[in-house]
Amino acid sequence: MEPDRKPYWSVEIKRESGMGDTEYLAVLSPFLKATAAWLCKIHVDGEDIAPVQHIDLGSGAYQICFRTRCGDFTVTIQTENEGDRFVWSVSLQGSVQQVWICFPFLQQLSVGNNTHWIDLFSLENPQKIPLLRYRNDQAPMVATDGERALVLLQEGKLLQDRYTPHSLMHSPGIEFTVTPDPTTVYCGQVVLTEGGWRKAFATVRNFLRSHLDLTEYSREDLRWYNEQLVIHFTFLYGREILDLDRNRFNVDRFLDEGERDFGGYDGFLIWGGYPRLGIDERTQWEFYDDVPGGRQALRAMSERAHARGVRFFVPYLPWDHSHEVRGCAGPPDHEELARLIGDLDADGVFLDTLDMITPEFRQSIDRLKAGVVFCSELRAQGKAVELVTGSWEQSYTRDGRQGNWSAAPEYMPMIDLWRFVLPEHRLFVINRHAMGDDRIRIIQRAFFNGMGWVIWMDVFGLTLPYTPAEAALVKKCRTIFRDNLDALNGDSPTPLIETLQPSLFTNEFAGAAQRMWTFYNAGECPVAGRLLQLTPQPDHHMVDVWHGCHAQVAPEGILTGRIEPHSVGCIVEYPICIDVDRRQMMFRLRHFVGDEVVEIGNEQCGYDTLTPSTQWMKLPCSRWPQHIRLMRGRRVIDQVYVNSED
Repeated sequence: MEPDRKPYWSVEIKRESGMGDTEYLAVLSPFLKATAAWLCKIHVDGEDIAPVQHIDLGSGAYQICFRTRCGDFTVTIQTENEGDRFVWSVSLQGSVQQVWICFPFLQQLSVGNNTHWIDLFSLENPQKIPLLRYRNDQAPMVATDGERALVLLQEGKLLQDRYTPHSLMHSPGIEFTVTPDPTTVYCGQVVLTEGGWRKAFATVRNFLRSHLDLTEYSREDLRWYNEQLVIHFTFLYGREILDLDRNRFNVDRFLDEGERDFGGYDGFLIWGGYPRLGIDERTQWEFYDDVPGGRQALRAMSERAHARGVRFFVPYLPWDHSHEVRGCAGPPDHEELARLIGDLDADGVFLDTLDMITPEFRQSIDRLKAGVVFCSELRAQGKAVELVTGSWEQSYTRDGRQGNWSAAPEYMPMIDLWRFVLPEHRLFVINRHAMGDDRIRIIQRAFFNGMGWVIWMDVFGLTLPYTPAEAALVKKCRTIFRDNLDALNGDSPTPLIETLQPSLFTNEFAGAAQRMWTFYNAGECPVAGRLLQLTPQPDHHMVDVWHGCHAQVAPEGILTGRIEPHSVGCIVEYPICIDVDRRQMMFRLRHFVGDEVVEIGNEQCGYDTLTPSTQWMKLPCSRWPQHIRLMRGRRVIDQVYVNSED
């Protein structure tokens, strides 16, 4: 232990008052409400069983022996204290079948008078719907009191496990079947953090990431995927891309309409098999030969998309067993898929009905073409994310009460915990049958969580077009994210930042040069005025990019703004690169590197491009607010809005 780290935790054998000679393993810590609290308690068949023997194994390890009606039962508990954390692991040996272990000392932990546990598994939104999507049984808990927090983390495999962090604190706790061998079945730790919720969540993120091999996300040839925001699901027999009169694909018309309506597609997924697949003995691979023009036409489609900066995806349908219907074996699927990617020059693979893929697919594809990504339809979780670097964040597409073609209802706000734990993993929100307010809410959910969108309007013949308002909302959201990819793709996002309004929810995305906050107002009235308490960075300023105006920060660090009811908003913090003299209506750059350009204008009249200069330049006369932005490629380095009243 480092000399400057305090020994916050210790373990001792403590005699239980009123229990005769029975002794228990206890934890002592300044964070306990009592002087000591029991580390764990054991229940077998619903009854407490007391230990009959303790053996001190040294170095914080204790072996505790129990005797049950079924025979002897041994629990080995290993403990460690490292100043700011207390770690324990439990292994078992015996013949009993069902055992419950709870950890009552967790109930007694406190970091102050107002300590409360945040159970990330059971948080609810205002509609009393679980706030977290794609949570799992290892979602953490946090006890917080202002700046200090205790974080409960857990790991380890349980046999027939049924537990949540909350259940660890209360009987029956963990339930499992004991195996004859002393196998570690549970590990846990409590970590003290300083720095409030941001530091506590960073501890959670680092802990969960430490169990994953993220090498795939470091591949330079896959980094393009981090800039994918809007993906189109393209039915090859639909009118969106197929010119029925000429029986050929019209890629330029399709992409032009995407730019007009949604601000452009970053990629599109072709689909030509299901629901036709299965009507005869053709395999999914043969359907690519049967579209108008065959694989050659699809190769031309891919090349035209690449010429316009758009990526091209193909699906893999693991449920296609057409070879078996023929009674003959074909080449392995990973070889067929690799050949298809080579023939079409595809950039990515959509894994239909899957949440994982085997290494053979990666190896076969890499031999033919580098830089091909995998995106799963079902949410990749656990070890699957080590190979699958993107997923659909898909809602249930059917409401059983309404019928097969009705979407399940959508709710806001909703938080995707793993979006913030693994920000490199690209997510795309989709509810294929959603309409009206439900579609608005899925657009909002993607924006609020910093994710992308799947545009799917021809659902195998059921046409569900976007209204102009829905398309405009996607376009606005995509534009904001495209401008601020540094913050969006930052490696330390934090969900559920504390706000100053009861109906306001906020997520924070921090990049190297920018910080961005996305908001959702769950109330019935506008939120106006105080939004957040924060620490502004020196030589930075705030811009309300949702409303296109300057955002005020009071001297005490209070960020103010306005968020409409049941709506999203966004504020970005930029380094100050642009100075504006509002009296003289002039501007200049404080500094620039050399690869930037200045754009000035507005959405109504368009933008002019200027060469960057540190000399004062006159703003053009306009009755519209003037928007000045310093651009590096498609990214905004800094921007300022100047109203005509100024």
